[in-house]
Amino acid sequence: MKTITIITLCLVFTLSLSAQRNSANEQLQAIHAESVSYKSNTPIQKDRREAIRQELKKMNSSILRDESVLDSIVYYGSITETDSVKSSKTEYDWYDSALPKTKVDYIWNNDNNQWIKAAKTEYTFDENGNETSYYTFIWDTVQNSWTNEKKLDMTFDTYGFENSLIYLKWNTDLNRWDNYYKYESLNDENENMLYYVDWMGNEDNEWVYEYQEESIYNLNGTISSRISSMWIEITMDWLYQGMQIYSYNASGLLDVTESFVWTMDTWQLTSKEEYTYTNTNKIDYYLVYTRAMDIWNLAGKWEYDYDANDNQILRAYLNRDGDQWINNSRDEYVFDQNNNMIFHQSSYWDLISLDWVNMIKIEKSYNENNEVTMSSRYNWDVDLAAWTGSYKYDFIYDEEGKTILSIEYLWGDLVADWGLDTKGFYYYSILINVPEIGISNLMVFPNPAECVVNIKNPGADVLNCNIISISGQQLRQFTLEGSTTQINIESLPKGVYFLQFSNGVAIGSKKLIKL
Repeated sequence: MKTITIITLCLVFTLSLSAQRNSANEQLQAIHAESVSYKSNTPIQKDRREAIRQELKKMNSSILRDESVLDSIVYYGSITETDSVKSSKTEYDWYDSALPKTKVDYIWNNDNNQWIKAAKTEYTFDENGNETSYYTFIWDTVQNSWTNEKKLDMTFDTYGFENSLIYLKWNTDLNRWDNYYKYESLNDENENMLYYVDWMGNEDNEWVYEYQEESIYNLNGTISSRISSMWIEITMDWLYQGMQIYSYNASGLLDVTESFVWTMDTWQLTSKEEYTYTNTNKIDYYLVYTRAMDIWNLAGKWEYDYDANDNQILRAYLNRDGDQWINNSRDEYVFDQNNNMIFHQSSYWDLISLDWVNMIKIEKSYNENNEVTMSSRYNWDVDLAAWTGSYKYDFIYDEEGKTILSIEYLWGDLVADWGLDTKGFYYYSILINVPEIGISNLMVFPNPAECVVNIKNPGADVLNCNIISISGQQLRQFTLEGSTTQINIESLPKGVYFLQFSNGVAIGSKKLIKL
């Protein structure tokens, strides 16, 4: 039998008070729950599902590196440049496969200097590592227990693609789960979505059809057509809404997209887009036409530009007014020599001043390993005619590429500059597969301890014991030969340690807290 022994490493990581509420896992929760709560009536549901899947993949990769897993995060809110106070904490538990099992959030209570439970998330996965459930709970301070909040259940097809999701919300007034949103889909082996249908929960807690899509793909996997429909409660039937037909040039690139609407029991062609490409098969521009009274009208144009490495540095839209092109909006980008985007700015054309008006600006910097060292965003204040900060992070990495320090800043309107916000500390563990030693009968007391620890070993085995620091350093070594061994830990600094036991063949460990 094998077990997983945990050797804990400490890495420093920082986030702001706002970021701790929107930490990586909480962002995943928001994306995996709220962003599927409703969808616009456009053929983007597959993209949204892919965004969810990629965000989960990103989350797993960010907290699971080099066989390490995240034990806990402790956040500190900054009072001054040098002083800070505890704010919140997140603790994690893991399956043996290094997939998250639970996540518990705490809030620091300054009155009694204790951590107060706030929220909990539980995860389940299938044998392929696909997330099959995601349940959230809120701590009830009156009942002193967990109460339901949300739950999502997912299934996967034989290709490993998500093909259903059910999202429920807990109704505290009625003490029941309320239907909120669900969908089912049919995918092919290339993850092309052939069919999609979703439901919304109504006031009677019944599932009601909402929206569906049917798509056809060419043999090479490119989409040929897509039809969308809306459910009509009055007729209790589906009503066609829109259809897109896609055609391609000899090089297999998208050539024309035609859009139709369902009118009076027939499809009516209403608009189309015609694409032109560069010699490297990048979109140079595409023209947008609208159709009325069987006459095509040139309505707009999307233009693109690229740098020498084919990175997109411009995306602009122009309206057609008579025989003239009128600016509408644009996005500009700058990339470094390693093709990392270091600048992005959005703006729109003001028809009164006949000039570009800023909207948002994003700036990033990278180190020699292409790791982000700074990320910031600004919004344009029209009244002040100046940029105001939205967020800013600085990052520092160790030699292995792990984040060891991240600082978030908040924008101060009075000083028109960034100010330090919050710090946090991340505690990681390394997972090591080793034979299991039976240490369930071993007793370590008192624990936490201040001066002396007693280790009671009722078994017959002679055990070697090491005291391991949270950074993985071996501090002391001794042997357990009698039934009870007393260890003086008075010289150890306050903190968390591990007592690692070995009989020469197998290994086990227990956590020790030094007060």
